[in-house]
Amino acid sequence: MRAARGFTLIEVLVALTIMAIMAALGWQSIDTMVRTQTLTREQSSSTQRLSAGLEQWVRDLDELQADASLSPGLQYDGLVLRLVRRDGADTASASTGLRVVAWAVRPGAERAEWTRWQSPPVTDSASLRQAWERAGLWARGGNTASAQGDSATAVATAEGWQVFFHRGGSWVNPQSAADAGGVGGGAPTALPDGVRVVLDGLNAPGLSGRLQRDWVQPGLIPSRS
Repeated sequence: MRAARGFTLIEVLVALTIMAIMAALGWQSIDTMVRTQTLTREQSSSTQRLSAGLEQWVRDLDELQADASLSPGLQYDGLVLRLVRRDGADTASASTGLRVVAWAVRPGAERAEWTRWQSPPVTDSASLRQAWERAGLWARGGNTASAQGDSATAVATAEGWQVFFHRGGSWVNPQSAADAGGVGGGAPTALPDGVRVVLDGLNAPGLSGRLQRDWVQPGLIPSRS
């Protein structure tokens, strides 16, 4: 009987080479799949966070409260937009007070971020004015939180932003003479018919460029029968 023939060294080396190539190709496929899944999750997270932030922006404006002591409770100075809103209740009678809310683009861990700040509910004019002042200090680099219970949430990375008010049938600069009355100074100016926010330099997975969102006072939107 003839002895059984084994594999030669060359055959073994060729087989090992082929297996190594197949393993490398398989690893590249797995690595690409993982990277794709990670990027998809990051894009989804960025989009959802921005969407939630824009919804919050609209809710804040929907709940605007004109306050004579804050002339009139909505102000944009080129850096921060501050407003007074009802505290998250569906009706004024059920509200526990008012909140001061501020929106600004502030430095983040890596990039600047469009961020929302809010005070706790307040029920008297003195506390309301103090919260208004804290919002301005926060926008200029103050602490995110304070002993008074303030808090802030980053919404989206952005290089800058602009705000316009709709008055007299056109979009105008809120820093114009018609809106220049500061807190506690001059006669209160009526709330605008609309507010436009423009975010520039969005830079996150799935987000880039410029975004614009318009808000119109609910009472000016024709009802549907």
